[in-house]
Amino acid sequence: MENSELYSIKDFQIIGKVGQGSFGSVYKAKNKQNNETVAIKEIKVSASDRKNIESIAQEMRILCSIDHKNIVSYKCSFWNTRKTSVYIVMEFLGGGDLQERVNKCKRRRTYIPESKIWSYLIQMLSGLKVLHDLKIIHRDIKSANTFLSEDLEVCKLGDMNVSKIARNHMART
Repeated sequence: MENSELYSIKDFQIIGKVGQGSFGSVYKAKNKQNNETVAIKEIKVSASDRKNIESIAQEMRILCSIDHKNIVSYKCSFWNTRKTSVYIVMEFLGGGDLQERVNKCKRRRTYIPESKIWSYLIQMLSGLKVLHDLKIIHRDIKSANTFLSEDLEVCKLGDMNVSKIARNHMART
């Protein structure tokens, strides 16, 4: 999915909504061309909302620049025909986010094994190190932005919409 200009929402079968955030909605979808399951983040944008457009472009630049096993991978992005929404297509992780896993354990009065917690922490730090080596500051590290593979073994950092690239070891916010 490298050439973004060739894609539109019609190339995907939306399976269902999997999340809602301050910046938009996330859907589980299938790419009709290759049957790959993906996550599609839909971000509604008004023409006058320049700051939001810059934030979306920043997230796409950051996602494009990273290829690491502990960072959610970017596939492509495109606008809808009226330019009122941008879609960011990313890797789909079937285990949900870490916050959902913690809440599920609370409800069931169970625990995540300590060895699994250490594994998740090490994987998160591995992803964070890659970001920092690229001078990217995530700025929103939390369990809701940490995504798990379907088998709950792999942990990946995602949701880079408030990330910044440090210039001269500084980030202005």
